[in-house]
Amino acid sequence: MIYAIDKPLGLSSHGAVVQIRRTLGQRQVGHAGTLDPLATGLLLVCSGPWTRAVPYLVGHSKEYLAWICLGGSTVTLDAEGPLLSAKAVPSPTREQAAAALQGQLGWQLQTPPAYSAVKSGGQTAHRAARSGKELELAPRRVEVLAAELVGLYSDLGAAERELPKELASQPRLPPALGRFPTLLVRYQVSSGTYVRVLAADLAARLGTTAHLGGLVRLRSGQVGLEQAQLLEDFHPERALSPAAALGMDTLQLSAAQAESLRRGLQVAASRSGVFLAYGPEGLIGIVQGDGYQLRPLRNWPISSE
Repeated sequence: MIYAIDKPLGLSSHGAVVQIRRTLGQRQVGHAGTLDPLATGLLLVCSGPWTRAVPYLVGHSKEYLAWICLGGSTVTLDAEGPLLSAKAVPSPTREQAAAALQGQLGWQLQTPPAYSAVKSGGQTAHRAARSGKELELAPRRVEVLAAELVGLYSDLGAAERELPKELASQPRLPPALGRFPTLLVRYQVSSGTYVRVLAADLAARLGTTAHLGGLVRLRSGQVGLEQAQLLEDFHPERALSPAAALGMDTLQLSAAQAESLRRGLQVAASRSGVFLAYGPEGLIGIVQGDGYQLRPLRNWPISSE
C-alpha cells in the first residue's frame, strides 16, 4: 500500500520507516524521498509489493515551506549547526527578497551539501563529513519551478508564532540558533533539489549568509500534506489510492493481455501514456503505451492489491 505520513521533527525518514515496519509487522517498507531529521511534513511510504512503485513516486516535483535565517551560517546549512559565523544583518525589503527569489527560478546545476545522504565512491556524504573527510559530489541539474516570499520576520521565534494553521498539528521548527532576520519562502522544485542549498544561494544573492531554520514538505507530486496522517496515530487502513498517488490512470485488461504482460511481452492497445494495469486476477503492474502497444515497465506478483 501507499501511505502519506506527516513526519515529526527530529526523526529521520528511515526512523519513520522502521516504526511503520513494526506496526505493519513486515519488513518490506520503504519511503519515496528523504526528509532530513530537522524537516517535517509529507513523507510517502510504500509497503509490500507497492515498494515497486517507489521509483515512480520519487521523481515527482516537491513543494516546501522554508524558514531561512539570514546572517548565521552553519556547516550543515541547517539548524543542526553549529554556527560557523553570525553577524547582524538588516532585514531585506520585500522587493529585495522577491527580486532575489526571481533570480533562482529555472534550471540550474546544484552541488549537494556535504551533510547529505548522497553517495560517492560507495561512501555516504554525511558520514564522510562527520569523520572529517570531504567527498567530491557531482553537481546535479535541478529546477526551481516557483519561489514565493510568504513572510518576513524579525527572527525565527516571531515566524513560529505566526505558523500557518494547517501546520499546527505538531511541532515544526527546531530550536533557533540565534536571533536572525527570517524569510518564509514557498518553493516548488524538481526531485533531488536541496532547499538548504537554495537557502544559502538566496542569502548570497542578498549579500549575506544563512542557514535553513526549518523546512516543511507540503506536497509531493499529486499528494498533499492535508492527506497525511501523524506517525503516532498511524492506521494501516488509511492508505492512499495508488492511482491518485502515482498520478496514473488505470487500465482493465483481459486475461490473455495480462498473461502476456506478466511474461514481459507487449500487447496491442491504442493508449498512450503510463498506466496502472489490472487483469481479472488483480494488479498486473505499471505499463507504458505508445498508441499502438503496451509494454510492461514493472510487474506485480499475482493477487497484489
